[in-house]
Amino acid sequence: MNDLWYGVLLNLIGSLTINGATNLMKLGVVRRAEERAWRIVWYVGASLFAAGNLLNFRSLSLAPQTLLAALGAVQFVSNVFFARTLLGEEADA
Repeated sequence: MNDLWYGVLLNLIGSLTINGATNLMKLGVVRRAEERAWRIVWYVGASLFAAGNLLNFRSLSLAPQTLLAALGAVQFVSNVFFARTLLGEEADA
């Protein structure tokens, strides 16, 4: 597999990780308001957020930015999944 495909794969994994982590951090904030154990959830989310950004940063050296920018739309699609499964949110129609 050449560098282009590694870059694409790293970017997709990074984007999904960032979006899932953002939803985990939101879950931590919601749990904080409910006075439940929230810090570990928020810290895991923040750590995954940082890791996802590092993956995206690394992907920029392996594939053209014009291609990777278009793949960023995966975050918008994956947000529907993560918001529903992690937060129990419903999409408004």
